[in-house]
Amino acid sequence: MGARFFEGSERLEIVKGVEIARRARPWRYDKAVEALTQQVDAIARGDSGEQVWLLSHESAYTGGARSRAGEIFDLGGVPYYETRRGGKVTWHGEGQRVCWVLLNLRRRGWSVRVFLDRLEDWVIEALREFGLEAFGRRHGAFTGVWVATPSGEFKLAAIGVQVRRGVSAHGVAINIFSDLSFFARIAPCGLPAGCMGSVQSLLPDSTEIPTLERFDESLVRALGVLLG
Repeated sequence: MGARFFEGSERLEIVKGVEIARRARPWRYDKAVEALTQQVDAIARGDSGEQVWLLSHESAYTGGARSRAGEIFDLGGVPYYETRRGGKVTWHGEGQRVCWVLLNLRRRGWSVRVFLDRLEDWVIEALREFGLEAFGRRHGAFTGVWVATPSGEFKLAAIGVQVRRGVSAHGVAINIFSDLSFFARIAPCGLPAGCMGSVQSLLPDSTEIPTLERFDESLVRALGVLLG
């Protein structure tokens, strides 16, 4: 098992043979990726089962395989990391739930496209518990999870994955009560910063904003949508 991941963390449960675990403290991005790579290799070797990691990062910008230099305006002293995941530049930090999904796509017979669709559908289902009707790329949007409002369409979740030795790595980042001003320093996912939203920004003012732990409960209940 990924001992480094579970240090300071808790295992929530096992759903359809997939272990769900949560790290309580924010994780520096580069250290998290080291543990992720080790765990993906362990799954590929058959030394570990599939896992879903629920975590958050210390404030950081990350660039994906399709990032361009012109998409970064001013890092403002926030660390920046190049990654091997798909997608473009984005921000991670407080108030955001990051879900890294480590599944053996080769064994499951899933294409990357199928995996991306399942990731979107999983988050869409979890958001329904909070009265948010979301949609993804199969409904005309860019990759990710979006919510339409009278003021426009807002992106709540960014998706970027990597497949290494047939096993998926990275996953989805969902803005719950994130400080959206961090996105103004970049072109998030190659898009205007003004299109980014969060659960907090889209719920009525009188509605209680879920904690990350409360949102995790919804993600776990919706896992059947992801895992089939």
